[in-house]
Amino acid sequence: MEKLPKLRNNLKLMWYYRELLWNLAYREINQRYKQSVLGYAWVILNPLFQLIVMNFVFSVVLNVPSQGVPFIIFLTVGLLPWNFFVSSLTSASNSLVGNSNLITKIYFPREILVYSTIIAKFVDFLFSCIVLVVFTYSTGISNIF
Repeated sequence: MEKLPKLRNNLKLMWYYRELLWNLAYREINQRYKQSVLGYAWVILNPLFQLIVMNFVFSVVLNVPSQGVPFIIFLTVGLLPWNFFVSSLTSASNSLVGNSNLITKIYFPREILVYSTIIAKFVDFLFSCIVLVVFTYSTGISNIF
């Protein structure tokens, strides 16, 4: 029961600093893709190429069974949430180290930096789910949507 007041306090904190939270998340998204040649298309192309390579390795080379589901869907459904978890965990821990000068100069809750990177990674996750939708329609199992 002790976790409920902490959750309530974190939600209040996020609501109080919501403008800072959204600005930091927006800055993170823009900063990540602004200097790349492909820009925001990289959000979709990165998981797409990763899935194509892993599909070839696991379905053709290693012949992993997919329990009756097309293997690309089997792989995508498992890999996209895993990539979201790993990238958000890595970025959240790096955000505290990368913004150490900001933390020491002014007072604001350090959790906001972590939440903003997780929001930015969640936006990436939503865009990479477009790849899943395309794969489901292309394999003919679009009745799940």
